[in-house]
Amino acid sequence: MKVLKPGGTVFVSFVSSYSFVWDYLAQNPQFILEEERKAQLEVLFKDGNCVGQGFTDKFFMRPKEVLSFFEQFNLEKLHVLNCESFLYLREAELLKQSPEVVAAWLDLAEQACESKDLLSLAELIMYNGKKTGE
Repeated sequence: MKVLKPGGTVFVSFVSSYSFVWDYLAQNPQFILEEERKAQLEVLFKDGNCVGQGFTDKFFMRPKEVLSFFEQFNLEKLHVLNCESFLYLREAELLKQSPEVVAAWLDLAEQACESKDLLSLAELIMYNGKKTGE
């Protein structure tokens, strides 16, 4: 934040701590029966963010903690977005639908993308803020 000038904007994207659940469900539902995967799923019911090994060295943030994380900086929140929405789970089937059906679902996803209540459905969450003061 030191190099961001007052009035400058910042965009930060987080992988939701719940994102792997959607991947398990969409890509390989049998994972729920594997002991190692069951242990990973337990993180859903514990406080704290998910840190450790993943597709990269990972830090997955809980959706409810995104705003409080940025409160420590001199930032005015502009947007918090669900930028990989619930459509992900049914993308292949959705793309086979008529253009009208696809457009209607995209409209719904756009309406839902800034809903605080629906952030837990996001795989990726983006914070957009503007630096205030010095």
